[in-house]
Amino acid sequence: MNSSLHIVIVEDHESLREVTANVLSEAGYQVTAVAYAEDVDHLLKGQKVDLFILDLNLPGEDGLSLARRIRKVQPRVGIIMATARGSKDDMVNGYDSGADIYMTKPIAPEALLAAIDALGRRMGHEKNGSSYSLEMESHRLSGLHGVIALQEGEARVLIGFARAPARLLEMGELAQLFGMDEIEFSKGALMVRMTRLRKKLREVGGEPFDVKVIRGKGCQLTQPLQLI
Repeated sequence: MNSSLHIVIVEDHESLREVTANVLSEAGYQVTAVAYAEDVDHLLKGQKVDLFILDLNLPGEDGLSLARRIRKVQPRVGIIMATARGSKDDMVNGYDSGADIYMTKPIAPEALLAAIDALGRRMGHEKNGSSYSLEMESHRLSGLHGVIALQEGEARVLIGFARAPARLLEMGELAQLFGMDEIEFSKGALMVRMTRLRKKLREVGGEPFDVKVIRGKGCQLTQPLQLI
């Protein structure tokens, strides 16, 4: 655990905000807890923040809009979205808006602490840089051997990998990020899309840049990916 992290909680539900802040403080983190998106503005300008935990259903500016603003000002900051919205579209919108991790309430304290710990470790590794980068708006993937344009769903999947703990995603998460509905989804259809994506990864990155299947867990991106 990196207890030096400064974590900002944005949650308008007072008791939940206080409980979450207490859990994180007891775990050794530096915590700032606020109720509204507007309260974040002075933090972005004047303080070093390592990670935000955002509720989506905030009064005034919602969590999705706030996440997009945070990403523009601090592109490398960690963002965990903690919300009661659990549909496929909600998850995709969350990742598209800048979430590193999307968690559905109620969230066990142990699960939240594990997510923070994993994200903190990944953020520490990212400071050392990466040979691979993805331009999130243009979907251009750059590697050791050149640049290639990705389809929107492929870019969403790579963004999901880059922001996931250990760069590991479950099969259902991959299907959601590809935009596959229940009618389209099958393991075979998903693997066809993954094969196409893996081919593009190897084109720009060579053999080391790939996605491997982790039995019983899902798929894992083998190399760090910088999002720009």
